[in-house]
Amino acid sequence: MIRLRDEVVHLKTKIAELENFKSESAGYVLHQMEGGIFVYSKQVAVDNEELVVNACPHCYQQKKISMLQPEKRALRELPGFIFVRPVIQNLQWIKR
Repeated sequence: MIRLRDEVVHLKTKIAELENFKSESAGYVLHQMEGGIFVYSKQVAVDNEELVVNACPHCYQQKKISMLQPEKRALRELPGFIFVRPVIQNLQWIKR
């Protein structure tokens, strides 16, 4: 009986996680950037301005949203574009 109750609690937790990701990921679509790199993109309004935010496809497949941030220093020094997943400390090179 205890095992069954634990399994029900586990399954309810999994359902909540999936529903949370479904809500969090609403509006993201797979997009191919220049250079052939794929990201998940979504348009959002920030301070009355429409912006496109990009999410890491690896994280997305793991049911997590990690926004990719352009690395400004790299933009000045390199002829391409580097996205940084700040939490994960991983770089994705995107050729312009």
